[in-house]
Amino acid sequence: MAKVKPYNAAEKRMVAAFARFIVYSEIEKQCIKPAFEKEKPDETFVPESWVKKVFKSDPEAKRALAAIRREVPKIRKDFLKQMGAKP
Repeated sequence: MAKVKPYNAAEKRMVAAFARFIVYSEIEKQCIKPAFEKEKPDETFVPESWVKKVFKSDPEAKRALAAIRREVPKIRKDFLKQMGAKP
């Protein structure tokens, strides 16, 4: 099996940007959706689920997902610091 090379700086920036998207998606799911459903109980909130489809169809998804999972906690911690909360 071939040795997996580490990401270069540009790839790391891309992963960090995508990790931010993941954090924002979590905010949407955990904050925005409940607020929408509370305000408009008769309407259904339908989140985008394209991320799952991308990961299933993209052969690089497994590698990228692993990198993203490492980056998300860092982004979350930085975001909480910016908001003045303790992690």
